[in-house]
Amino acid sequence: MKSSVSLNEKGFTITELLVSMTLSSTILLGALFQYVQTAKESRDSQVRIATFLQAQAVVQNLGFELRVLGNGLPFDQANFQIGENTISDPSVTFPFNINTSSSSRVDFRLNETGDVFLLTQDFNPTSQNTIHLTDISSLDLNDPIFISNSVVGGDDGFYGKISGIDTTLNSVTITDKVFSPASIFKTGSLLEEVPMVSYESDSSFSQITRNSGFGPVVIAENATLELEYLDFSGNPVTLPLTGEKIINQLRSIQLTVEVSSDQPLSDGDIHTARVIQRFGLRNLNYLF
Repeated sequence: MKSSVSLNEKGFTITELLVSMTLSSTILLGALFQYVQTAKESRDSQVRIATFLQAQAVVQNLGFELRVLGNGLPFDQANFQIGENTISDPSVTFPFNINTSSSSRVDFRLNETGDVFLLTQDFNPTSQNTIHLTDISSLDLNDPIFISNSVVGGDDGFYGKISGIDTTLNSVTITDKVFSPASIFKTGSLLEEVPMVSYESDSSFSQITRNSGFGPVVIAENATLELEYLDFSGNPVTLPLTGEKIINQLRSIQLTVEVSSDQPLSDGDIHTARVIQRFGLRNLNYLF
């Protein structure tokens, strides 16, 4: 007896299989292409975000220090203000190094540790070179220091460099003294270490460094720093800086930081992030 086979019991024809495989391949290729594109876009987004965050971190770190530059200098003292012409070297009162600060570098004084030391004996800078303190553990040779006697009712300031340290007597010896005329710094006066802090784009504009006296430290690779010094109205203060410009004009600094990604985008281009921000110089308000 012959068996009968219905149309529903027949298998796929070669043509049907080819069509099915073609459709499946097209769908899979489309899904794979979409996955690859999504992966590329995700990676590119990560590169852009990481580069922007690096640029933003440089701006925020430098901006924080600019806001409080001059912290530790006694230039709010009536006899030791910025550019004070009654002392032997008025330049020590400048919160900036006016000889080196430029559009690609800024040098400013700052008590970066926040440490404050109290004098335990009266100090007469005219006749004495030794200062007795509550603690000297974090002080080093060649540290620049400033003293203010405001907390004991004085109007004077003092600048010097540490040339010797006596851990037994908790005292330091000072050279390069510059101080208010006829000043006496009584017990309880405040001493602070105030080094010159530098931020700079190197000559090849390939990195930004920070230096507080121990050598430059790279804080951003493939990066540039641009500084614009501004007056009350936001107009540029022409360089070079001078004591007169610091006193009468300079009130803020605008930072522009550009950082190039360390990895290329999916199309082979290098991404560059730019962050611009302006920072007021708070400590200069003492001069108003």
